[in-house]
Amino acid sequence: MSHTATKWITDIAPETLTHGEFQILFHLCDFHNPSMGCFPSQKYLRDVTGMSNGGLNKALAALEEKRLIRRERKHDAVLKQRLATRYLLGFEIDPTQEPTPLSGDGAIS
Repeated sequence: MSHTATKWITDIAPETLTHGEFQILFHLCDFHNPSMGCFPSQKYLRDVTGMSNGGLNKALAALEEKRLIRRERKHDAVLKQRLATRYLLGFEIDPTQEPTPLSGDGAIS
């Protein structure tokens, strides 16, 4: 866990998160590497939290809605495979930047 991630998660008010959301956020912070990013698989997150796939995705969506994380999904066009999702933690997200279709969020006009 990076020092920045540790400090950031301790500043979040407990009533902001459900128990499941906190568990996921804790493990994302634990996985965070300041120079490499945060790329845990959903299988890893399910294993360490004991959540179902549906519960995990619901909690991840809630964390995104609360702007505590942002998921960046990428695809390999050559292999036609989804690559590991990068999780940006709240302190890494530029508050002035709007989500775009390229970051996996937002509508395509």
